[in-house]
Amino acid sequence: GEYTRAIEVYATTRVLCARVGDPYHQALCDLDQAEIYLELNLVEEGSELAGMAYDAFRNLEMGYEAAKALAFLAMAVSKERRTEQALRWFDQSRQLFVEQGNAFWPQLIDLYKAILFHDLGEHEEARRLAERSLPLFEGAGQIGKAALCGLLLARIALEDGAVSRARARCVGSRRAVEGADLPARACQARLVMGQVA
Repeated sequence: GEYTRAIEVYATTRVLCARVGDPYHQALCDLDQAEIYLELNLVEEGSELAGMAYDAFRNLEMGYEAAKALAFLAMAVSKERRTEQALRWFDQSRQLFVEQGNAFWPQLIDLYKAILFHDLGEHEEARRLAERSLPLFEGAGQIGKAALCGLLLARIALEDGAVSRARARCVGSRRAVEGADLPARACQARLVMGQVA
């Protein structure tokens, strides 16, 4: 969570990688820093670094890393409300992960798509994707991602007028994250619980 320090270290490492001709680790710096920027809602900066990482990993023929960079690009454009582009890149990224034999990232992309569909008011598609992803996150011990799914499902239920279902989803997510030292998710859970109340 020490983002400022992390960004400083990435900047220093990026310069060193360029100096010694290490494009792989330079692109990894871009990828990781893009993720930080997206978490901080610095969409333009995150998009730029994710694009640089995507180009570098494609040139290096590194499928997993290229797919991850493309997923970050999709997240960035989804925050800019460029829905068609976001969905296209999410689907391309998901396909790359499937081809790599990765089981986790396709479900994570489904969750990000569910969030996008929810924001667009397409509750049925958002619900379908979130419900499909939730068991995988729970089974893999991904408490934060499972809670994010549960809270999304709670918000959908609440907006559809199913208050008791929303409360049940919210209570389960809140208990999980408070026991796992995930303060940002715990804050989100309290917010949704307040909306339910």
